[in-house]
Amino acid sequence: MRFRIMLVLCTAAALAVGVSTATAGGGNSDAAHACQQGGWQELVREDGTPFKNTGDCVSYAAHGGKLKSACVAGSDNFSGDAEFSNPTTFAGGTIDTAYGPDGNIRIEGSSWAGFFAAGTHLVFTGFDVGTFHLTFTHAVNSVQLQAQSNFYVGTNVTLMAFDASNNPIGSDSQSSNFAAPTLTVGSATNNIKSFTIATDDPGDGLGFSNIVWGCA
Repeated sequence: MRFRIMLVLCTAAALAVGVSTATAGGGNSDAAHACQQGGWQELVREDGTPFKNTGDCVSYAAHGGKLKSACVAGSDNFSGDAEFSNPTTFAGGTIDTAYGPDGNIRIEGSSWAGFFAAGTHLVFTGFDVGTFHLTFTHAVNSVQLQAQSNFYVGTNVTLMAFDASNNPIGSDSQSSNFAAPTLTVGSATNNIKSFTIATDDPGDGLGFSNIVWGCA
C-alpha cells in the first residue's frame, strides 16, 4: 500500500514539473520566434547590445534573456551636411535614391528660395527625380518630415511608409502651393522600415528636410 501511494505522489509531482517547464518554455519559444525571418535585426538584449545573427538571438531568448526593440527615436535636419554635398545616409538610415541633375543639399535663403525656415538645410532631389526613397536601420512606428515641390503652383507632396516587405502602411499627401507642409505617417507598432517622399511634378523635383521618427 505504501508503495502505491508513493508511486502516485511521484507521478503527480512529475506531471506538475512537466506543466511548469512547458509553460516557461512556451514564453521563451514565443520570444525566440521573434528572432526569425530577420526579426533579430530589430531586437537587442536587455542591456542594448545587438545580436550577430538569428541563432545568437534565439539562444539568448531560449536562456530567458529579455528582448527589446532596437528602435531609437530621432531626427535629422541635414544641418551637418555641407551645401551642395550629396549625402547617402541620414541619422536614421540610408538614402537609397540617386540624385538627379543639380540634386544636392540646398540651404534656404542661400541656394534655395522656398518656404522652409531661413537657414534650413534640405535635400533637393534634382530635376527629373520626383520620388526619393529612404530606409531606416531599425523599423520605427512613425515618420514625419517637411517637403516642398520645386515648382510651387498646383503641386502636391506625398509621404508614404512601407514595412520590411515593402507593403504600404500609410500615406499623407498635402498641397505644396507656396508652402512646405509637414507630412506624417504613424503605425501602432515599429513596422515602418522605409518611406518615400514624392511630388506630382517630377520634372522639377522636390526638397525635403526636418525628418522626425518615433518608436512604439
